[in-house]
Amino acid sequence: MASLRKLAESAFATYLAGENVGCPVYEGIASSDKEAPCVVCAVDSMQEEPIKSGNYSVNVTIQIAASAEESSAFDEICEAVKTAIFNDELEASLQSAQSGLTVWGVAAPDQVQYTQDEDAWVATHQLVIYCAAHTFDA
Repeated sequence: MASLRKLAESAFATYLAGENVGCPVYEGIASSDKEAPCVVCAVDSMQEEPIKSGNYSVNVTIQIAASAEESSAFDEICEAVKTAIFNDELEASLQSAQSGLTVWGVAAPDQVQYTQDEDAWVATHQLVIYCAAHTFDA
């Protein structure tokens, strides 16, 4: 069975790629070279709550990167990602995108941090998902 980190990263990457955000979507910060423009979905940390329950709060970062010369493309990708992650069906969409993952809640403050990394613009969203690495049958 895949780790919860991999399940969560894969769920976000698969979901966002299916939403046609306008560029490649990668999972994890350690995967292959990522050419801008792109979206990267990575788990920063997770904590079991309560201990020994199998339920976790998972901190996920979604970064959008594009060349500073492509500001209109950057803006379009940012808007597409924001629309995809700030919707009422995100929990169900993540579960559909990745088998073996049950998501029952998402905490996503409506804020984004913009930075510049050399010649690229970067937008960063921070989300917390409440989940388990198990599929519960109804």
